[in-house]
Amino acid sequence: MSPVTCLRTRSAMSNHDGDLLDRMYSVALHLAGDRPRAERAVERAYASADPAYEGDKRRIALYRALISSLRDDRRASARPRTGTPVVDAVHALPESDRASVLLADVEGLSPRQVATVLDEPAGEVRAAVARAHLRLFDALSAADGGRFRPAARDGDRRADGS
Repeated sequence: MSPVTCLRTRSAMSNHDGDLLDRMYSVALHLAGDRPRAERAVERAYASADPAYEGDKRRIALYRALISSLRDDRRASARPRTGTPVVDAVHALPESDRASVLLADVEGLSPRQVATVLDEPAGEVRAAVARAHLRLFDALSAADGGRFRPAARDGDRRADGS
């Protein structure tokens, strides 16, 4: 975050929210595509948050306010490309899929929590995350000449049967 935004917003927050502010800024930057919009969205989200909320309820409320702020500030502009295949692949996702996968995979929110933040049904969130995973896999495979393979998790089977 820029030093001005960081100081201004951090002075209004409690100490335990500092890490959350950085995480919110990271999500906002990926969703907004530029620093000024991301900074404004984080500031507005934090300013609108109910100080009575604590823990997960506070985190959900802050992310919900962040998404709402970004939607309110939406304008047609090209997203900058970084040249990093992963970031480019994430930015190429449709906005709703990108928000779902960032909140679920990067921020660790459950599908129910993501659904609350985005004001969508949990089933729709699960579908958006699955679509995003497929699109990311395809984009990363294409960028890597087909050599990209996601890490296998317990119980997962690869397409080649191994």
